[in-house]
Amino acid sequence: MATALKHRGDSPPTGTVPINLMPDYAALRGAVSEIFERTQREIEALKVRVYWQTGHLIHTYLETHPDEFAARVLEQLSEDTHVETTLFYRMLKFREAYPKVATWQLSWSHYRELFGVSDEVKRARLTRLAIEEGWTVRQLRLEIQKRINPKGAQSPGKPSLLEEPPQLEPGQRRVKQLKLLSGKVRCVVDLGFDLYEPLEGKHSLRANDRVQYDTKQKRWIKTGTPKALYYYEAQVERVVDGDTLLVHILTSHHQIRREYLRLRGVNAEPLDSPQGSKAKRWLEEQCNVRGQSPYIRIRTHQIDKYARYIADVWVGNTYLNQGLLAAGLVKRV
Repeated sequence: MATALKHRGDSPPTGTVPINLMPDYAALRGAVSEIFERTQREIEALKVRVYWQTGHLIHTYLETHPDEFAARVLEQLSEDTHVETTLFYRMLKFREAYPKVATWQLSWSHYRELFGVSDEVKRARLTRLAIEEGWTVRQLRLEIQKRINPKGAQSPGKPSLLEEPPQLEPGQRRVKQLKLLSGKVRCVVDLGFDLYEPLEGKHSLRANDRVQYDTKQKRWIKTGTPKALYYYEAQVERVVDGDTLLVHILTSHHQIRREYLRLRGVNAEPLDSPQGSKAKRWLEEQCNVRGQSPYIRIRTHQIDKYARYIADVWVGNTYLNQGLLAAGLVKRV
């Protein structure tokens, strides 16, 4: 081996015992371990740089194309490059948390914990301390929990549960007056998701009336209470990660909307972590995405900055947001 290396003109890595001075197995083991450890550090540093640069490219694109939704851009990138959408999402979050290029001295696992800290001053201090004191990822996680949310720390086996909203019947919508580009005002049914259905023919409905579509009469009729708004039936296309679904939402009797849903009140670990992978598998089992996906019931809230609708989700009587927490697969946020 030493002869072959010398013949090729290769030189031993810096800091290792010279190839032609291997007195015993301990020296060999030390040299091999040093090579692997150093190479692993170099690979990790390269990964961090590549992830930040990729996040920077995505961030720049979204800034220069404000009419495009981040979620759809990330999904398209995932399809074209065969890289998980969630990883692109975390690269973007990384760039947003660290907008300036720096000498990256921590691992990707460290930065994944750090870019979840929303306070810039606290994040900067934790980053500096992690580097100076050589914290492991576990130590960093404990420090974040202790310094950022000491009262909200969860004890093992006792997840902080959500208050489950009532599971009401979907289908109720609201009438509103919509001003058309022509300047004419028209009475429409607000289906949600910026979708509107014109009210045809004669009717007695007025703005803010709650309505439901009557399949027998084939028209919208006045009914219900405000509490039932924003409930829909949907079908799961796929589970994106441990807290995100891609679904087809039945917005009315003849319209379907394809949207990303982020489960309200929970946060899953990255897919490349054991806990994140378990959370995704649990959701897939509940939603049966590998077989005939059942209809789920959802209640939507506002959208997040990545154009995902925050939602409460039920499969039958199972409240998925709560189920993930009760199983200890996600954290409450």
